[in-house]
Amino acid sequence: MIRFCRDHGKLLIIDRCFAAFALMDGSVDWCDLYELLEGSGVSYLVIEDTGKTWPLQDAKCAILMASEDLYQAIYDIHTSVLLNVSPFTLNMLTRYLRDSQRDRWRSIRDVIDTNRAELARALQGTPVRLCRPRVKVSVAWLDIAGLGVDAGQLQESLLARDVYVLPGTYFFWSDHSQGRSFVRVALAREPERMRAAVRQLRLEIEAHVR
Repeated sequence: MIRFCRDHGKLLIIDRCFAAFALMDGSVDWCDLYELLEGSGVSYLVIEDTGKTWPLQDAKCAILMASEDLYQAIYDIHTSVLLNVSPFTLNMLTRYLRDSQRDRWRSIRDVIDTNRAELARALQGTPVRLCRPRVKVSVAWLDIAGLGVDAGQLQESLLARDVYVLPGTYFFWSDHSQGRSFVRVALAREPERMRAAVRQLRLEIEAHVR
């Protein structure tokens, strides 16, 4: 992809908002992406975001990396239009990230693994399938094709139970219909709240199965 974009004069835009989870997963091979980009001569933008890994509400930092040929234009737009993250937030995030490295990401990984296991147990014996991710990120995808409702309908019925999921519709940009049989569930939540939400999800699935 990098070579193609360079050879055909295309701007390469990469979303790495979930990239930290690949670093946590020792079973996933990981290369130095920025070394590849810098050595290729391609024009690129890379988006990174601490909020997908450390859900600290508004205390997050979105990072936009640009190739040298785009840097000045992006910098001018950023400084004139966007608000910068406060030094307090940056210092707090820096300490939080270093603490996560020291405990080998356990404070994040353990919660997500616990909630994913809870979700998997709730789906046993139902027509809803938990999709197996290549990298264990902070969200889970459910295949609801066998349930008889689409993602939007399931979202609405779960909302009545105070449970919020994202329909997969708009994650399939070129063909929204492909996403109608998928919903996305956030896993970076307090386990107690997750258990309550999962119970409601199970009840809703059983209601549709009947």
